[in-house]
Amino acid sequence: MTGRWADRWGRQRTLVISLVVLTAVILMLPYSMNQIGLVSITLFVWGVFQSLTVTLLTASLSEYSEVHRHQIMGWYSFATNIAVTLGPAVMGWLDVRAGYATVAMICAAITAAASGSAWLASKTAPHN
Repeated sequence: MTGRWADRWGRQRTLVISLVVLTAVILMLPYSMNQIGLVSITLFVWGVFQSLTVTLLTASLSEYSEVHRHQIMGWYSFATNIAVTLGPAVMGWLDVRAGYATVAMICAAITAAASGSAWLASKTAPHN
């Protein structure tokens, strides 16, 4: 289903939309925790758009250069592993001190920045 969105709207545009939706979902999550139905829907939407974002990001990065593809993907893997390692350590510490809503706001700000970055990159990226 989500692949059809990317085919219809283009990868870059769909990536930006996906990141915007993720930003909204992350902001909603702390406030939906007390309602099982709402948190279930929120987590489902998060899963769909997180999967779409990762797929589109990987596909977009691998389009940039045949010559440098291995370096680009290596740095992408490195950044992902660093984020998976440091994110829980830093955000876990912050969660204990400032609460989950604060963590969600920071994560939403990072995701919004990624959306802006993807939008800017779409202006110079190869079009599919």
